[in-house]
Amino acid sequence: MANAGTWTGQTKNRPGAYINIKAVRNANVAASDRGIVALPLALGWGPDDKVVELTATEIADGTFTKKLGCSIDDPAVQPLIEAMKYASKALIYSLTAGGIKASATIGTGETALKITAKYSGTKGNSLTVAVNSTSVKDKYEVVTMLEASTKDKQVVSTIEELQANDFVTFEGQGALKVNAGTKLTGGTDSSVTTSTMSNFLAAIKSKAWNAVGLPLYGLDGAALNGTVATYIKALRDAGKKVFAVVNNYPQADCEGVISVDQGYRTEAETVDIDAFVGTVAGMAAGTPINQSNTYRVITGAQEIINPKTDEEIEAGLMSGCFMLSYRQDGAVVVESDINTLVNVGADKSDSFKKNRVVRTLDDVANTIRSTFENSFLGKVTRNEAGKNAFKAAIIKYFTQLQNMEAIQNFTSEDVEVLDGDSIDSIVVNVAIQPLDSMEKLYMTVSVN
Repeated sequence: MANAGTWTGQTKNRPGAYINIKAVRNANVAASDRGIVALPLALGWGPDDKVVELTATEIADGTFTKKLGCSIDDPAVQPLIEAMKYASKALIYSLTAGGIKASATIGTGETALKITAKYSGTKGNSLTVAVNSTSVKDKYEVVTMLEASTKDKQVVSTIEELQANDFVTFEGQGALKVNAGTKLTGGTDSSVTTSTMSNFLAAIKSKAWNAVGLPLYGLDGAALNGTVATYIKALRDAGKKVFAVVNNYPQADCEGVISVDQGYRTEAETVDIDAFVGTVAGMAAGTPINQSNTYRVITGAQEIINPKTDEEIEAGLMSGCFMLSYRQDGAVVVESDINTLVNVGADKSDSFKKNRVVRTLDDVANTIRSTFENSFLGKVTRNEAGKNAFKAAIIKYFTQLQNMEAIQNFTSEDVEVLDGDSIDSIVVNVAIQPLDSMEKLYMTVSVN
């Protein structure tokens, strides 16, 4: 993987793209594929210390159950279901992996059938295996069920013919015996700890994603969220422009960290703060760069958990809180699509507090980096023709951003590609004006 990050002097050893995003005084300075959200979940199922990839299609058709061991209405996957209302792909990590696998035995002696859950965890205790007779002599139907749902059927004559499926493995030899159904037992979960959360962050570090959601699961919020904020700041400084959504940590003071401390209720369910972390992580991952989530309606929401007064909303906006509020007609909406950045300065203006602006700037950094790495690094000579080719690619990209109303007032003169200090380096200077959505109306009505 090519190196990347920010730079202060042209002293880098590794090939790569080093990009600084800075605000310009007196200027409103503040497209890659989007939609990938990462989530750690207490599933009671799943591989040890591995990331499982899921698509929106797998969520919609229910086939994700074979990977996570949960149905769509299982509380364990509520943060995921919330996130996938807005995201297109998920990276899931089981926080409870590493326990004991559930198991069962049908029969005794040399012809006993030993059944073991594919993964460790308490979800394995919801598995049942039955052996049914068939109309064909010496043929048996072996059925694997998760709760009341059939997940696998095999018609065989002997134990040796059985094949492992998405939920269990089989061991033994000899003839099968009819059995109405035997539940697997003994499955246990590992505890969710700050250490397992750190393992999750390490597991996703080298993968591609846009936002990560960190439910607390009862852990010490100050310790975990502080670790997450440091992690995100380091990734962003290294050139990986991503978001984290955390449970109640506005003190992160970072444009890449979003803090929530609310939830909502619909007619049928309660989305608590940890689940709402998933909601906002999905938004952060999947919202296009030319759109804002400000005043976005939370579909189906009827009541806000931890509602804010007008005074609390004003204070929350000043301290970098992503909040829900009631619109004038009673709809539950996002008050303002902001992050936790509070302290601005020479390199980060007030516009960096707005997630639409940050999404645009992140897309600029990610897209120019990938363009350089995939099409120019090690392939194109550093001469006038090479520099002009890279400049043309950047101009084409910024023109696309302007056409989709992500930036404005761009001209080709806003891009410079110059020789760097060494024979193999170039310096790129660009000036862009990110756009934001209308959010404030100041109106005077004159009556004649």
